[in-house]
Amino acid sequence: MSVQDLVAHAVAYLADWWNGAPEVIHPELIVTLNINIKQVLPEKWWPELRAVIVVIDDGEKEVGSSKGMRNTVETSELLKHRAKCIVPERIKRLSAAFEAHDFHEFALITMADSNQLHAICLDTFPPLKYMSDASWVVIRAVNEFNAGSRMRAAYTFDAGPNACIFVENNNVDELLTHLSRYLKLPPEIHFNRESAGDCVPASITPSTPFAVKNVIVSEVGGSPKILSC
Repeated sequence: MSVQDLVAHAVAYLADWWNGAPEVIHPELIVTLNINIKQVLPEKWWPELRAVIVVIDDGEKEVGSSKGMRNTVETSELLKHRAKCIVPERIKRLSAAFEAHDFHEFALITMADSNQLHAICLDTFPPLKYMSDASWVVIRAVNEFNAGSRMRAAYTFDAGPNACIFVENNNVDELLTHLSRYLKLPPEIHFNRESAGDCVPASITPSTPFAVKNVIVSEVGGSPKILSC
């Protein structure tokens, strides 16, 4: 299997749902940055879906994403297995879940793929460590938020410590309240405590010392647009 094939099959579009849900037509071209994508669902297909971006560290990474990807392609045996045996079926399942608005299935696949991405980072030589201790606090918080029979939130991390948490709109306030128990959120972050689902005190002391630089809540759908020049 060629390097191009490995990169092609290893790419799963879990966070970048720009222009609706994209499907890679010729993924073998990703390695040359000539990406051919078609839109398979309308931008507003899942209007209730939100992306909560938790910015933990906005500094420069020790190993850049491009260099890390090259090292992974050259050295990771786990990537080869993932490319051949896991990603194709996962993309099918993820597409079906997105089309059906099946958040439970969507969340399970999204988090599993994020976990595997960082397992592959550790399988790289030299190993890559992009997630921080604060990132692991986010994972623990989301797992406890999901305690129950159905998934309500899904974390995903790319090559960095910052989290993207997918959640439906009716669960955003409760998620932010829950996160504030684990992390120190910026004071300008406001959310409706009454809709958080339980009795929440006016002041919450986080259980960890980690502070979040910013939290961004965004709809999921359309591509970026220039609002002003």
